[in-house]
Amino acid sequence: MIACTPRWAFPSKLKNWRKVGSIPSVKRLKQISFHAGLAKIQLKYMSLSIKQQDFIKRKENALAVERAIKLTETEVKELIKKQGFIPDLAEKENIEQIIDLKTNILSGLIIIWSESLIKWLLYEHGAFENEQINSLLDRINAEQWIGAITCAFWKAFSNQPYNPNSPTQRKRNIINLSVISIKDKERFIKLYDLIEEKLIPSIVIRNKIQHGEWKYSYKKNDANYNIEFDPFISQNVRKENVLTLKLKRKQLKAIYQIIYDLAVFKNSGNFKIDNTKTPFLFYFNKRYKQILANQVELDQADYNIYKSKLIESTIRGEHWKKKNRFHKYLKKLKRKLKTTSNTIYN
Repeated sequence: MIACTPRWAFPSKLKNWRKVGSIPSVKRLKQISFHAGLAKIQLKYMSLSIKQQDFIKRKENALAVERAIKLTETEVKELIKKQGFIPDLAEKENIEQIIDLKTNILSGLIIIWSESLIKWLLYEHGAFENEQINSLLDRINAEQWIGAITCAFWKAFSNQPYNPNSPTQRKRNIINLSVISIKDKERFIKLYDLIEEKLIPSIVIRNKIQHGEWKYSYKKNDANYNIEFDPFISQNVRKENVLTLKLKRKQLKAIYQIIYDLAVFKNSGNFKIDNTKTPFLFYFNKRYKQILANQVELDQADYNIYKSKLIESTIRGEHWKKKNRFHKYLKKLKRKLKTTSNTIYN
């Protein structure tokens, strides 16, 4: 391990430690081991292609944003729980306003995460060609998801060689291609429509939050091209909450997995579970049912019930903690009394 480590990885005082007869401390040895490991990682990283390095960077971006999302979700949940222990209505209302602000921040983080997620997907090994990646990166976030599912489906079912002069395809190209079976076309249309009708509108809503339209949202009037207040979008923006945002994130991950199955595994024979199928064909029914179930859960999500359950579970938890503390105290007291009584009798 030490032999492959560059000279800069060692502290200068340790270069000739064997000659002078001194033995480095455990702390110094840990430093050597750390630097040697770091050097190995750097050498391995440098041996990757530019595309592979970009994949690692895109993945780290998405995971970093996801950590921020989880922290913000936790903050919102803690504020909701806090409301259950506060009798003062004015203070409860103040907490509710803070929850609204935190929810808007969370919604903005999720739109950032969805952008990072699709870019991570584009750089998955063997999924998309460089020309496709560049073309899709030029599009807005919602169109990137549409473009990704279309390109992946074309790659999996068209039986045509990749053409760098025409890297991306449209919905009509898949529908009009005779070599694609009717059943496969139906699968594609289901996924395409789901992304277009459910995913894209939710991205538009979160874009409004991302652009600072937290209370009042505006939209271009197609008739006179004026930017005007839109009460419908404003209402939808205010409907966003920690529960719906969590479910939408779950839905994005499910769609990611289906596109991944399509784009990465083009041919059957390489799939260990069933070498007669690709992962897309093998998992489609299961994954698509999960996506539909996610959508039903999202459409029927009741934020007030979610809040009530969260508060009730917290109150029950506090009750059990007090009860357990009391039981522990009684056990301790009984042991103490028993010891005292034994001492007296002896």
